[in-house]
Amino acid sequence: MIVQSGSYVVCPSAVNIDLGWHRFKSILSGERILWLNVSSFGPVVLSSFGAIYPVAVNGNYIVETRHVVAFISGLEYTVSRFGGYKSLLFSGEGFVC
Repeated sequence: MIVQSGSYVVCPSAVNIDLGWHRFKSILSGERILWLNVSSFGPVVLSSFGAIYPVAVNGNYIVETRHVVAFISGLEYTVSRFGGYKSLLFSGEGFVC
């Protein structure tokens, strides 16, 4: 799975963790540039500023970029602008996955 680097807490040594670069999508989203590629079997502890719950994505699903904690590596996503330029410039918001 792919994990935001700020969400990772701990895992056993049997789990492989590599730094991942997810093209310019990460820069455009205003979020962290580096993601963690987590593979193998074992528990992984993640953290966020709220509850974490799984979402089954069948087709399209829109989420604000700062709310993404982790996703499976095969998931295709795009980053796009939401709202007008005013909200983007003054609130720091405006990008969704």
